[in-house]
Amino acid sequence: MSKSRFEELYDKVAPRVGHDTFMKAYDHVNTLVGELETLVREANAWGAENGFPEAGEYPQYPRVREIGEEFHRLAGLGGMQASLRSVQKRLGDYPPATFDYSVATYGWAGIGNWQP
Repeated sequence: MSKSRFEELYDKVAPRVGHDTFMKAYDHVNTLVGELETLVREANAWGAENGFPEAGEYPQYPRVREIGEEFHRLAGLGGMQASLRSVQKRLGDYPPATFDYSVATYGWAGIGNWQP
């Protein structure tokens, strides 16, 4: 997150919840996004080796789904969408054109209003 976006979010939320609560939540979300990034990388490699099966067959699926549920609990559909965009930005130029995010996009089906 850029500094100005962080500051904007901080200025909006911290006065309501307090600095410590905001920073704990911010750290928690960053940890989840980092874990999701790792899981998506691993799932892509595993999927390539195993013919890209349905999302539920990936060994990363249960944890990816838990993370999606946590993002939904914290920030609803918008939070889920933002977290996946963050993962895509963090991966930057890493993924080849055929990089597959289906373990998250399909794995989160049925969480709130998420639709692949």
